[in-house]
Amino acid sequence: MLSRTRILLSNSRSFHRHLSVSSESVGSTPKEKYSDEVKRLLGKEAGSSSGSGFKLSLSEWRSNVDSLLTSLLKTTLSTLPSSTLTSTLSSLSYVPKRESDEAHSQLSISQQIANEKIKEIQRKVVKERELREEDRQQLDQAVEEWKAAEEEKNRYQSKLHQLQSQLANSVESPTNSTLHHPILGPLALDLGYKKLYTPSITSLASLPIWSKQRTFRPSRAKKIAQSKMKSKTGMPGCICLTESPQTGLKIVDGQHRVAALAMLNAEGVEGTDNVLVEVFQEGDESFAEGLFTEINRAEPVKFVDMPGNGVSEGKRMVLEEAVSVLKSKYIKMFSTSSRCVSPHVNEDNLRDDIFKSGVLEKRRIGRSEELVRWLEEENEKMGRRLKRGKVEGGERAKAKATEFGFFLGLDDGWLKVKGKGKTKAKAMK
Repeated sequence: MLSRTRILLSNSRSFHRHLSVSSESVGSTPKEKYSDEVKRLLGKEAGSSSGSGFKLSLSEWRSNVDSLLTSLLKTTLSTLPSSTLTSTLSSLSYVPKRESDEAHSQLSISQQIANEKIKEIQRKVVKERELREEDRQQLDQAVEEWKAAEEEKNRYQSKLHQLQSQLANSVESPTNSTLHHPILGPLALDLGYKKLYTPSITSLASLPIWSKQRTFRPSRAKKIAQSKMKSKTGMPGCICLTESPQTGLKIVDGQHRVAALAMLNAEGVEGTDNVLVEVFQEGDESFAEGLFTEINRAEPVKFVDMPGNGVSEGKRMVLEEAVSVLKSKYIKMFSTSSRCVSPHVNEDNLRDDIFKSGVLEKRRIGRSEELVRWLEEENEKMGRRLKRGKVEGGERAKAKATEFGFFLGLDDGWLKVKGKGKTKAKAMK
């Protein structure tokens, strides 16, 4: 309390000095006007100059000091002009409430902005965590799928090794081979140079085809199946296989008959489940080539499909793809018979005739798209020749060719490409 009193007195003196200057400037009442009032409030006898003149207690004295200061302030303020009051308040470093409120408002806005940024960062962190969790789950799922695929592959490899082992044992062991084959079933007859079996069509259809076999034609297999549906003679001949410890069993001849029997068996046709097959023990690749050539002498294989004829796989693929595109466009004009009549063509005959004409070399054709374009151009030329009456043939053949817009089967003149060599083309044979 004593310190508070000292502060009040100090402030009152400072304020009084400032007011004294201001009062003098406005002609206020002299200071003596307040002397008696001050002495009364402070409890000091008039005329006493020593400190022993105080008669009030400490608490009363403090109260009187507060009253005195309040009275002085009111009296002085009431006599001052507004301009002097404003100057006085400014000199006392008075801070207006409006400025304080603005500062507080700016602080609040800054805090709000900071809070929004914090929330945004928190949202980004949460989203990033969710994305990482999703990535982790996807990775876990991929790992599980990979493990499942590995297990499946291992199971198939184990089964394959088991079958290969059984096959090797059956080939190496005369006792096993004379009794039962792990894939073909019981041995029907052992002729020394070959063995005969009667496996199920399901087992036979699962065997691979010799790599140099002629191109498989689903349409040909379907035609054989349709023919057997009407016939009661069964499937003539037997399916030819080769076998070796390294490569196992392979179908060398009869792939279309096997496919046809599989179709009939799937339809529930009786008598198609057991097939007679002959198995030759393969010494090397040349053995299969010789066997294939000998079997097909009765129905010669096209030169382009003959093993060891020097035809590259690239050229064979160009011919195969180009003729296939042409067939898909003019399907009505292609026949499955190798002895079809004009204006029809056979797919295998056409491939063979195009190859033997030498057009791939003479026109420098290296892609199937280029060969298709050349064939279409020749077909258009044949159509124009027909309109000019330059094409021989029967009227019915010409009418059908005109109906379907395919003229290459009318004659083989378009295959006589200028260049070295003489064509052996016989597309309509």
